[in-house]
Amino acid sequence: MSKENTLSIYFRLKKGEITKEKAASLLLEELFTNRYYFNLHNLSEDDLSSFLIWVYPKIIKSFSNYNDTMSIFTTYFTTVIRCQKNSWLREITKKEKKQAALDHHQFLETYSLPEEELYTGEAEFEYDSKEKLSKPEKPVKLNEKQSNTLLILAMRSYANLQHAHIKKIPELIGIDENKFLEYLNIMADKTSKNKENLEKAYNRLNSSYILCNQYTKELENMEEDITQYKIVQKKLNSQKQLLKMRQEQTKNYAKNMTPKVSTIARTLNRQTKYIHKILKDAESNIKDIKQILDPEEA
Repeated sequence: MSKENTLSIYFRLKKGEITKEKAASLLLEELFTNRYYFNLHNLSEDDLSSFLIWVYPKIIKSFSNYNDTMSIFTTYFTTVIRCQKNSWLREITKKEKKQAALDHHQFLETYSLPEEELYTGEAEFEYDSKEKLSKPEKPVKLNEKQSNTLLILAMRSYANLQHAHIKKIPELIGIDENKFLEYLNIMADKTSKNKENLEKAYNRLNSSYILCNQYTKELENMEEDITQYKIVQKKLNSQKQLLKMRQEQTKNYAKNMTPKVSTIARTLNRQTKYIHKILKDAESNIKDIKQILDPEEA
């Protein structure tokens, strides 16, 4: 952990050396620099930034709810962050579902209106009644090779597909959306065990990280010439080795989250060498694929 660890920050606040706002800001730095310790390692940089902004006022409020007779502040704060992370994830999921529903409603509403009613009547637009407004153009269908490439890449990276892509890809490649979802579900089923292993690996890694910091903190408050110091030092060295090993294990499990080529081949009733060729060719025109999926961002 950084120089101003969680406990010392609380003590400074308790002594009146810093305000709640300052303490919360320092704790945000702890969250940012010690992601494994607070189980925030699986958030992307953007998500972590969003979470820190969201949780800041809640950290300030948490100071008033802390009872030092029940637990040490480090344990309390770690629990608070874990609960707030779960609340934030639920809130994000609800917003995404709500936005998806609104987008779907707007789409249906737009296509159900007569063309002359598509005009919004806003002052900054000039509407010529002689020129009918056209409906949004549907995406152009891809050729067979492009369709197969996009399908295979989607299956290969199923876990990272955004909602908008899941809705858009079936239309682009010309297959039924339910069939596309069936392919993705097969990929998820085939890697479900790997996902469980990865989650367990993250938990073990987080446990080792916490113990390393705990032993380090204990050593800081001990005299080097006492027997207990040597015992804790030995535990710390052992836990550091275990941490390094678990980091490698976690990386390996993360790699296994990608469906195997053989799994994709069996699902699509294709030869594995065909899938390999598609994936190899896709590397050279990945920009074109991004242009197809996200034309505004490419």
